[in-house]
Amino acid sequence: MRKNKKKLNCLICDKEFEVIFSSKRKYCSKLCSGKMNIGKKYSKEHNKNISLSKIGKKLSKEHIEKNRINSILGGQKISKIRKGKTYIELYGKEKANKIKENLSKKHMGQKAFMKGKKWENILGKEKADKFKDKIRRGVLKTTKGVAPKSCFKKGNIPYNKGKKWEEIFDINTIEERKRKWRKIMNEKVIMPLKDTKPEKEMQKILDDLNIEYNKHFCINNIKHFYQCDIFIPREKIIIEVDGKYWHNYPNLRPLDIIRNKELKEAGYKVLRFWEGEFNTNIVNNKLLKLKTPG
Repeated sequence: MRKNKKKLNCLICDKEFEVIFSSKRKYCSKLCSGKMNIGKKYSKEHNKNISLSKIGKKLSKEHIEKNRINSILGGQKISKIRKGKTYIELYGKEKANKIKENLSKKHMGQKAFMKGKKWENILGKEKADKFKDKIRRGVLKTTKGVAPKSCFKKGNIPYNKGKKWEEIFDINTIEERKRKWRKIMNEKVIMPLKDTKPEKEMQKILDDLNIEYNKHFCINNIKHFYQCDIFIPREKIIIEVDGKYWHNYPNLRPLDIIRNKELKEAGYKVLRFWEGEFNTNIVNNKLLKLKTPG
């Protein structure tokens, strides 16, 4: 016999559904009930009751297998999405930095499990030997044009030991390598480490005039690239505060003259001041002349 049922309207979507008289349902489906609970949190007593009700209960084998298969498939999809991508590409800069900070805090103070140990102590002799053989074979595969037996033997002298670049490479290759190395060092390392007195005076004057500037900015789009003393990005103005001894007062060094030409050709405006021969009025007037067209 069919049990007596009553018709009700859903509180969210107003859809009619049949329910037994004794039931306390208020929603037509789980989706509607989930929508009602968005943003709500269960009380501590409710969570305790749920945990106590699950004690002693076991999931069926079919349920366990379904969960296992879903986890594997989900992991495979995630690995395909993440493969070959950085945190910044996946999450963006802000979230990536937060993840890195949390990971560093987690591992703070933890000792590496391999520190002060050998493979034999961790894996045993047999497994350690197999592992070492695999590593050796993998390394030897990457070496091109070298015999695998004689590659990492003791007593082999490297080709560049005790030799200078002039003995190995041509002049053009040496110049290219030096230029690349200088370019990398100019971008990453700030030289000098401390500002000179005239540079500090110039910085104070610019601060008083409320002008934004960058110190020791690297200019790479010229042949004789270098780090300028002060760079004003808005007007592309370069300010050089030259010492009288190092820059050959009253005449400039030949390198400074070459750089002035290269900077003007690249679209920069250059201002040079000798140490002790400038103040706020002089600097302000020269900047105004450069800013005004013509």
